[in-house]
Amino acid sequence: MYIHKMGTIAYEAAVAELARSGHKEPLQAHYSVDISVNDNVYLVSMQPENHHRIAVLQAVHITTHGPGIESCKLLTAAGLLNSLFNIWLSPLVRKKNTKGLSGVSHDF
Repeated sequence: MYIHKMGTIAYEAAVAELARSGHKEPLQAHYSVDISVNDNVYLVSMQPENHHRIAVLQAVHITTHGPGIESCKLLTAAGLLNSLFNIWLSPLVRKKNTKGLSGVSHDF
């Protein structure tokens, strides 16, 4: 598990993006988001926490070995979860910075 502390603006933007693009199962507190890196697909579980924190709980690396044949690997290393979170977060940082909001990049 990896926990990322954020500023108010960044936290609100991240939670809104999770609600918009993430998938949430009934009676679950976390969201699942798909992150593609090159030809790799990761299903990442993230949960908004109190005090402007987001917990990245785990990721599943999904590899396709032909039509309909997949293998999955559970990933829990904090460094990898941190990297996947930053990849997911980077479009939000760019979006906020292009709207002319000064200092927002420091809030992320």
